[in-house]
Amino acid sequence: DVREKNGEVTVEMTLTSPGCPLAGEIDAKVKGAVRGIKGIRKLRIELIWDPPWTQDMISEEAKAELGLD
Repeated sequence: DVREKNGEVTVEMTLTSPGCPLAGEIDAKVKGAVRGIKGIRKLRIELIWDPPWTQDMISEEAKAELGLD
């Protein structure tokens, strides 16, 4: 979920688990993507855990790529 006010953006996202080994990489990619948007002055990423992540949240394309279909 993304909230924006006067160029200040908060991105709410969840990871697969609190110990997700890709957390740093995901964080960096999200920051890079959002900071590339014109008008963004300040970015805050907030990790949320509700709703908990499940495989149902993966797109059909990603499931096929991962062999989960």
